[in-house]
Amino acid sequence: MPRLEPTEVRVARAGRRKAHALHRGLCAVLGALVCQGALGLEGTAPPGAAPPASTATAATSTPNSTALDGRGCRIVRLSDIGWTDVTATTALFGVLLRHLGYRPEITVLSLPVTYTSMKNRDIDVFLGNWMPTQETDRKSYVAEGSVEVIRANLTGAKYTLAVPAYAYEGGLRSFADIERFAAELGHSIYGIEPGNDGNRLVLGMLRNNLFGLGGFKLIESSEQGMLAEVERAVRTHRPIVFLAWDPHPMNMRFDLRYLAGGDTVFGPNYGEARVDTNTRAGYSAECPNVGRLLRNLSFTTQQESRLMADILDRHLSPDVAADAWLKANPSVVAGWLQGVTTFGGRPGFSAMQTTGKLADRLSLERWLEGHKIPVGDSIAVMIEYVKGHGRVLFDGLSAVIRDSVDGLTRLLRAIPSPLLILGAGALTWGLRRSVPLAVFVVAALLFIMNQGYWEATLETLSLVIVAALVSTAIGVPVGIAAAHRPRLYAALRPVLDLMQTLPTFVYLIPTLVLFGLGVVPGLISTVIFALPAPIRLTQLGISSVVAALLFIMNQGYWEATLETLSLVIVAALVSTAIGVPVGIAAAHRPRLYAALRPVLDLMQTLPTFVYLIPTLVLFGLGVVPGLISTVIFALPAPIRLTQLGISSVPTALLEAGRAFGATPMQLLWKVELPSAAPTILAGITQCIMLSLSMVVIAALVGAGGLGVPVVRALNTVQVGMGFEAGFVIVLLAIVLDRISRPADKAAAP
Repeated sequence: MPRLEPTEVRVARAGRRKAHALHRGLCAVLGALVCQGALGLEGTAPPGAAPPASTATAATSTPNSTALDGRGCRIVRLSDIGWTDVTATTALFGVLLRHLGYRPEITVLSLPVTYTSMKNRDIDVFLGNWMPTQETDRKSYVAEGSVEVIRANLTGAKYTLAVPAYAYEGGLRSFADIERFAAELGHSIYGIEPGNDGNRLVLGMLRNNLFGLGGFKLIESSEQGMLAEVERAVRTHRPIVFLAWDPHPMNMRFDLRYLAGGDTVFGPNYGEARVDTNTRAGYSAECPNVGRLLRNLSFTTQQESRLMADILDRHLSPDVAADAWLKANPSVVAGWLQGVTTFGGRPGFSAMQTTGKLADRLSLERWLEGHKIPVGDSIAVMIEYVKGHGRVLFDGLSAVIRDSVDGLTRLLRAIPSPLLILGAGALTWGLRRSVPLAVFVVAALLFIMNQGYWEATLETLSLVIVAALVSTAIGVPVGIAAAHRPRLYAALRPVLDLMQTLPTFVYLIPTLVLFGLGVVPGLISTVIFALPAPIRLTQLGISSVVAALLFIMNQGYWEATLETLSLVIVAALVSTAIGVPVGIAAAHRPRLYAALRPVLDLMQTLPTFVYLIPTLVLFGLGVVPGLISTVIFALPAPIRLTQLGISSVPTALLEAGRAFGATPMQLLWKVELPSAAPTILAGITQCIMLSLSMVVIAALVGAGGLGVPVVRALNTVQVGMGFEAGFVIVLLAIVLDRISRPADKAAAP
């Protein structure tokens, strides 16, 4: 998604968790409004809003009925579930709040986590409650009184399945027609992000075999991932069924038709919907001024579609698009601000008219941002050029890779599962000659089957095998050539470092654009990440820490970088404080290390998303669950390398120390730790790098930082912003590595 201004990127700080939720909700509401205004209806008051009144009246009248908000209301915490319409309205509301003297904070969250966070009072406002499709998500929270419905901010929306016009004219006109086109459709329906309410409705339809679609599958990815696949289908005139809704610029981008007959799934009139504004319980009473603003806000589908087009097609950041819309639509804004004041009590609209740019625009940070090096834009242009001129190549490569993975998956499925499990156990015994290990492999596979993940495991195994083969086929010859040609290796090193340190989400954006949905972008991203495994970040040829920091500031990510740096430093300190003593104890007690090894293996091999679930439940939204998940992921490195370093101390040194009468504590401090110091420092450095690799994951639970623009870029397929944020993370990794590595190496170029 387009990068937000630093104020909105600052999300879910531990000490300000409650204020953060309010900010998110308000931004969501205004985002919808932005979309409306951008359509060019600037002179029209949105339906349901307060009468426009004259600009002068709105600017000069201060309602006595609206009480001033207390200090705790200044930070407004808003949830953005990643849909472009919600992002747009949330950004618009956030910009408006800043003009009024508030401090909006926007967190990117899933829909279920949004409602859980409002119940926990971690989120204040949510502007993207699509009804009736989200009725199941919000029902229990409204019933128990932890979530309040303020008003409908949008009516007349649609939310159901759609097809391109040519498919509609070809006979695919209703839900009942989908089954007749099963072969052409590949038995697939395309949805958006997993867990989305629309996806759940489609999955329920498939599960219950409605319309004879029990043999179909739902392809889940993201909003922009789905639209990228629709674009590929339209380009080749291929039928495709996908989840669609209005307002959205897809209705202007594609000639599409909504399918009839889905009333039992999505509701009548093509899933006719409204979008409600929700707040946590009691918020409007606690913050009556913001509550009044929320009650005034409403939008039209045309306005929202236009604003979303500014974000998706013109690649404007939500804040920039929102600010432009507010300036172009004073009469609409006047209606919203009727009866609303600034945080300090001034008339809201007059304050909007006098609010200028931030006072610190002349600071170094603002000056550098104003002279931004177009890194992201250049990469986006390059990707578009490659996409336009290499279409045949990428389509052919996509077909080869997809057929390879699908063929291997079919082969694995064709083998009876008991035979495959026994074969895996026999192969393990043949390679390792270990009966316990072979038994463990068999037991693990049986457990996977017992949990219902056998099919998914076969698909993942196929992807991993093909990725490993491709990585080996490319990596080994290139490695041999680099070993014989030092200049080639010197040229490859920064490229390999970049491949290994860019967040993996960044790879997905260009591969999604070039290859569409499916296993192909996933496999290529896996190959990119696995290929440079032997290369270390410390070899990257950038020696100036100052230059790296200035570049980060120039790209506009300084605030987000400071948030990420804080998270990484605290996580590394906690991991080191725990890991080094545990590693020392494990080195002196082999049985303890034997007991720790499977635990450390589990901590390092569990998918990082798994850490987020219990930490989010236990600690709520914010930096705390992100920090704890990061510590869990990074902790094995200092434990393992400290244990290795202490265990590797030469016996002669230990015997010499004992001969001079050294006590165990003296041996530790005078002999073992100095001897093992390089290995321990390597473990600490690795701990820092692992902590940094968690920034994108931590952003999903409100930890903020550089993960937020990466997630937004993935959701909106913004190649430029994704690479900008990715480069910033790489540079931050270089800075941390240069500072933390031993002094004798730091002098190296």
